[in-house]
Amino acid sequence: IRLVGDDLDVLRAKADEVAKAVRDAGGYKVHDDLGRRMPVVQIDIDQERANTLGIRNSQVGRIAQSAFAGVKVTELREGDHLVPVKVRLLIEERSEADKIRTLYVRSMRDQLVPLDSFSSVSLKPEYATIAHYNKMRSVTVMSFSTFGELPSSVLARARSAIKRIQLPPGCKLEYAGEEKELNKSKEEIGRVMMISLALITLAMVIQATYDLARHFDTVVATDASREQIASATAHPKVEYRVAPAEESGLPDKSVALITVAQALHWFDLERFYAEAKRVLFGHDRKGWPS
Repeated sequence: IRLVGDDLDVLRAKADEVAKAVRDAGGYKVHDDLGRRMPVVQIDIDQERANTLGIRNSQVGRIAQSAFAGVKVTELREGDHLVPVKVRLLIEERSEADKIRTLYVRSMRDQLVPLDSFSSVSLKPEYATIAHYNKMRSVTVMSFSTFGELPSSVLARARSAIKRIQLPPGCKLEYAGEEKELNKSKEEIGRVMMISLALITLAMVIQATYDLARHFDTVVATDASREQIASATAHPKVEYRVAPAEESGLPDKSVALITVAQALHWFDLERFYAEAKRVLFGHDRKGWPS
């Protein structure tokens, strides 16, 4: 279940509500991909002061990396393997801003300058990783179902509680996972069915057109779909036109017979019958279907 929005704290709170709804519905190992805020070191450099002391930002970056990630100083051989040796601050020193401020940076004049003489150091709680979906901040609540139960069953029980969650403006919720795949499959099946029906209709229209061509000198075949007409097979006695059945574009009293191949239920019948009476000739026009 994916939540999308701009405010990470709102996403965190709403993700907790969604997780509770899923957990209460029997979800197993409910978790998300946002996590909690963790302390992050923020170093704000006074550029004018740093330039005066001969300190470059890249030097500050290296000392910060050395303090937290560590810097490789040598390697020890252990049998056939080389073990890298890194130097960094003790864990208790890395979590205290006062200890970080006492770090020294070597200037371009080869002098050791304390970090706090040209910058301010603070610990700020931030999210370690921020997921994005369609370029928007997001958090995805995930869950497993217990053995012998489908995820859709858990979601069905949780759905009513999830619907009651109040989302602020700019925040939206959508279902992914199995739910999304099922909806996608339904859409694909629907498209396949529509294409199949269109092809079947086209085949029947072509067949009807060819049958008429055996008995008439000229057959005018119309369809409202330009794609359908473009797909039709050429015949020397058949003229294809793009036109709706209710507005054929044919002259008055110009045709001897009108046939409809599997499409009458799509027509505006009142307008179609009026058009048919207009273009037919030599008939008393009795026996129209009601």
